Order: sequence, then structure tokens, then C-alpha cells
Amino acid sequence: VLYTAVYGLSRFTIIASDSNTKAVSFLMRLKREIEDNTFFREVFQITKDSPWSRDDIAFRVGWLGANHRVRIAARGAGQSLRGYTDDVRPQLFIGDDVETNENCSTEANRAKLRDWFWTAVIPSMDPQIGKVLMIGTIIHNDSLLARFMLNPPNNWVIKKFSMIREDGTSLWPDRFPLETIQRIKDEYIRQGMLKRFHTEYLNDITG
Repeated sequence: VLYTAVYGLSRFTIIASDSNTKAVSFLMRLKREIEDNTFFREVFQITKDSPWSRDDIAFRVGWLGANHRVRIAARGAGQSLRGYTDDVRPQLFIGDDVETNENCSTEANRAKLRDWFWTAVIPSMDPQIGKVLMIGTIIHNDSLLARFMLNPPNNWVIKKFSMIREDGTSLWPDRFPLETIQRIKDEYIRQGMLKRFHTEYLNDITG
């Protein structure tokens, strides 16, 4: 997010998650980086602007021009984005773990989240350069992410990752060598939760 901000790739970014609290926690990490990293501020000539709150920050990036203003806001799934502009419409939307077991548990909940995405998120974006990045685990076969996999929106790039690659190697061998993955899987089996292992580690809802 900060990369896109300081290199002029997005002047207005929205970070979303399943709750406002979680989205704010993501934003607070960026806020602390700006406040605590003197070298970062000096290199990109960053000065704080208004607002500068727990869920909404703005700053100027001097090396891109005295008037180059960047805004980053945090929002929870379902929160209104209508009329959300800051001289420019949002140019980057990052949905990080927007879907959970709770908000995907019923058909009505899934429909509500889907409606929010298509009637609030997409219309809020800059129609020319707006980009959407959705990151998460496929929770249900009728979830938003599952639908993207089955019917990708035009011009979208869809990537699906599993802890174990198709060739049988670990996606992240330094942290999750195959021995560790097997140990985790064995415990899920012992607890009668193999389907959850497939969901959480293999991104596979079929189990």
C-alpha cells in the first residue's frame, strides 16, 4: 500500500476487511511506519495532512510535487462507500479477508456481502484506473471468492494458492516444510477436522 502511495500509483486507497476493527489494524501498521520511520519520511518527503485518525489518514508526498496528496482509509465489509471521494475517486481497493465463516454462513449473508461488493465497492472506484485486489481464503462454494474463481470478472487476474503446490512441494518451505504441514494435517485428522485443514491450508473447500 505504501509503495503505491509514494510512487504515485494510487492517490486514494481503501483497505477493507470483514470488520472495521480489523481493517483499522491494517491501517495502523502503515500509520506507525510513517510516524516512526524518519528515513522513509525524508526519502519521499512525506508530511502529514488531514485527516490523520485511526481509520483515515492523508499525507503529502513531496518528491511527487507539493500538491501530491495521498489518502488511505479503512472500512469494514458492509460499510457505505457511496460518494466517497477525495478530489479523486478511490484508485485502489484492497479487500483482505473480507469473508469469514460468519458472514458466509447463510445464503442471506453471502448475498448481502455480494451486493455490497457490486453496489458499493465497484461503483466507488475510479472508472478509468481503479484497481481491486481481493485476498482471502475460499470459505464456501458460494462465497464471493468462489464465484470469482468460477466466473472471473472481465480483465481480472485470478490466482489461487495452496500450501502444497501441484508438484508436491511446499509453497513456503522456510516456514512450512512438508514435515510441518503433515504434522498439522495429522492433528486436524485426530480432531475430526480434516475438511477445515483443506480449507485453511490448501484453499480447497471440497475437502
